[in-house]
Amino acid sequence: MRFFLLNLLLALGLFCLNALLGAIQYRHRGDLFAYGKFSFDPKPEQQFSGNFFQKTVNPAIYTALLCALFQRAGWDTLCRSLWLTVPLYWMLRALYIAAKNRFWLINRRYELLSAVFSLLLGEGVFFGALMPLMEAGESVFISAQDLRNAVWFAILAYIAKAAWDVCRGAFEEGRLYSQEVRSQAIRRRYDVFSRRYGASLRSLVDGCCPAEHRSRRGELVCLLYAVMIYEDHNRPPLFRAAERLWMALHPGKEMTLGIMQVKTRRPIPDTESIRLAAEKLVPVYLEHLRSHPLWHALRDYNSGADYVQEVTAIYNELLQLLSYDELAQSPAPGP
Repeated sequence: MRFFLLNLLLALGLFCLNALLGAIQYRHRGDLFAYGKFSFDPKPEQQFSGNFFQKTVNPAIYTALLCALFQRAGWDTLCRSLWLTVPLYWMLRALYIAAKNRFWLINRRYELLSAVFSLLLGEGVFFGALMPLMEAGESVFISAQDLRNAVWFAILAYIAKAAWDVCRGAFEEGRLYSQEVRSQAIRRRYDVFSRRYGASLRSLVDGCCPAEHRSRRGELVCLLYAVMIYEDHNRPPLFRAAERLWMALHPGKEMTLGIMQVKTRRPIPDTESIRLAAEKLVPVYLEHLRSHPLWHALRDYNSGADYVQEVTAIYNELLQLLSYDELAQSPAPGP
């Protein structure tokens, strides 16, 4: 009974320690034992259940440290009773949640899995590692030489982390791929494609665009170039050549070919892929002029997860670039 009460106090200490660490980690100034903020907004992913690592690994570490401390103090009998600490910690946690009427709030499956993993890890460390050492009369804690080595490993790891933190800024996406770099990449590809396909592309837009929508011609030109630049980025010429070879070896097989990556069952050159893409994109764009035409056109063309977002970014960049180029060349709207 005496050791049960001592383990209960130790479990309470673990409970308070985890609560304090959770409050510091989540910068939570409300309920100390909530471990994380609760919000009715579905956007935040934090839940009351708190941090999985804290609830599963911390109890095992806490037990091991207590065992080493008590063994050094000569309290071997107390050391052998420390298997109670982790179960009592979870008992206190369950009682606290019940007292605060929080069972409706927590993720019960997540909480149960945390408890199971924590108990397995804590009892596994105690009976699988600590008890055998105590039975053999060996020290649970590491020797002075091992401690020295561990300290130096920790120092080297800290230096490496500090160096990474200092250098990490140079590898941030904003510096590697700044807006200026992205804009230049888009403009370079546009320069190449406008020289190669500009005349035929404008002719295709004129042919697909009814007279009443001629004022939209510049937008359609941007749309086709945006798709072209993005598809060429993902399927450069060497890959497209391999696709054409594969088509030649498998005649009749439906594939996406050409610079615009249109579906076809026969080999097609890049110019024909542009024509087929225009015939698919332009009508959908014009059909939805009153409600997000770009989104509808791109979604119909390719339903990939990031496709609309990526091509839209290119389109917006081209829209600024071509305001004094393609848009200026747009013919006056028909009567």
